[in-house]
Amino acid sequence: MRTESFEFKGRKLDVIAVEADGNWVVTIRENGHTVGRMEYRATAETVNDAATAINSVDLVSEMMKIARRDVLDDIVGLNPVP
Repeated sequence: MRTESFEFKGRKLDVIAVEADGNWVVTIRENGHTVGRMEYRATAETVNDAATAINSVDLVSEMMKIARRDVLDDIVGLNPVP
């Protein structure tokens, strides 16, 4: 699991990446609850292939950056905390 924190419009949010069932899933959470309206996914195989490619990429880190950017640029909305 990977976590990065950030703030948006006074809300303290976390970008969370979790590996489960052969997939990496990235979501936006607030106080432990998913509030982002999008999730970002890649298979573990794709993540491993990207890491070992000639021009290697940390795909999980890149998905986390995209999820954070989508919130900060107000591309995807946030749900209220339940």
